[in-house]
Amino acid sequence: MKQRNLITFRTPLSPAYWRLAWGECRSLKSLCLTAILVAICGILDIFFIPIVNAQVLQIKFSFFAIALCAMVCGPVLAVPAGFLIDTIGFMLGGNVAGGYFFGYAISSICSCLIFALFFYRARKITLWRTAMAKFLVSLLVNVLLGSVWRWVMVGKGYWYYVGLAAVKNVALLPLEVVVLVIFLQRMVPLLKRAKIISPEAEFTMTRTDVIATVMTGIVGLAALGLYVAWKLG
Repeated sequence: MKQRNLITFRTPLSPAYWRLAWGECRSLKSLCLTAILVAICGILDIFFIPIVNAQVLQIKFSFFAIALCAMVCGPVLAVPAGFLIDTIGFMLGGNVAGGYFFGYAISSICSCLIFALFFYRARKITLWRTAMAKFLVSLLVNVLLGSVWRWVMVGKGYWYYVGLAAVKNVALLPLEVVVLVIFLQRMVPLLKRAKIISPEAEFTMTRTDVIATVMTGIVGLAALGLYVAWKLG
């Protein structure tokens, strides 16, 4: 089996970055890793923690597995990976009440692509890089794109769904960032030892970052409480 080239880049704005991302499609090791991670993501997509009840709010586990898949497979493989994650999740019982809708596969593809652009071949993964990646997924995919699919499927006005999704994602974002930071901080050393990502890659946390993470968690809990109180009020 051909050894993966584990070179890192400061940004994805390099022709060599995209050549390596395309090369993942021809690497048996990369394809096998991607297939395993896609299966894990698809399974996790059907599990969630209901806050009061699933109609009010639910916390899903799949987003950090998607981030890990994107880190390993890169932005080119992220396209078929995102499609398969949504499709497998649906086939295993996710969102059965609403039926299959291709728009959510597009959302899954976009989520994988955004995470890949931030994490694939990254030399340093930081709190701020992680927070920005999750923020863009929440804003562009969950709020703006997700509202399009709700508008197409249900009706009403597009901005009505944007408003509802914005409030929900603002409430969840701080806690999701904290969970993703903790998860990646634990996974990066494991992936390095397994020679799946470059030995140069690292998740760096300064003392200021630790304080910011703790404060973000506190804000997240407060925001979550306010959202639940508003929905049940």
